[in-house]
Amino acid sequence: MNREEFDQLFDQAFDEAAHSSQLVPDPGPSWARIQKKLARRAAIKRRLKLVPYIAASFLLGAYLFGTPAVTTAFKPVIEAVTTIKDGVLEMTIGQPKASGTLPKTAPPPGITEDGGSNKSDGQDLSYRGTNPIRHDTLKAAAKQLNFALPNISHVPESFALTEIISYRHQDSGKSNQLSLLYERESGESGLYRISIRKIEKDQRMKISSDDPDIESEMTSVNGYEAYLQITSEGYASLQYFANDLHVNIFGILDREEIMEIGSNIQWR
Repeated sequence: MNREEFDQLFDQAFDEAAHSSQLVPDPGPSWARIQKKLARRAAIKRRLKLVPYIAASFLLGAYLFGTPAVTTAFKPVIEAVTTIKDGVLEMTIGQPKASGTLPKTAPPPGITEDGGSNKSDGQDLSYRGTNPIRHDTLKAAAKQLNFALPNISHVPESFALTEIISYRHQDSGKSNQLSLLYERESGESGLYRISIRKIEKDQRMKISSDDPDIESEMTSVNGYEAYLQITSEGYASLQYFANDLHVNIFGILDREEIMEIGSNIQWR
């Protein structure tokens, strides 16, 4: 698969997820429409198993819980990392909740579990109004980010950074997300992205991994609990939380390559 195909399918999945009020990876109507289009391309169909997970995590991979107003100081931590039935992993971010019961489905559009709206301090957290901004250098992008840019000290041999995009909400002064695309300089097939997003208050991520063609495991990256997924066709995704940032590395990589990339992202 070349860059055009990768970007087209990723952007299509992103757009489908962005216009869906349920930001949870599932085989719902939105993704079903994409699958129909992929039916004629059976040769690469299995390679795209990570696309719905990537698209959703790219959008926060989360739906919102808790009351809109939080009076206590927000201290981003992984409250729980638990593997539960049917290969579903729960990562909880934010303040502890009174109830430990997890809902089986996402709340209705615009509504949180307690009946409130998906807003905090008057700000819509759905990220539907996100504007992409392209940058020529990481230094230029860093000035537009709402978080400190890490030092990415390792890029696999023959790969080069070819695209830098930050995503800013229409109501925000700075960007809460950065996406970096790396491609092979030789023009050979192969590419990957690093996505970094600042987490808002009280968000919960659910990552499904019950597909038999996807190998999933918990691992560690620089002291952070991380979740690794690898498909039988050579696609990989490595996700973890660095304080209040969600990091996702994904693309055409093997286990050794993606772990080395993740281990060489230093946070300042």
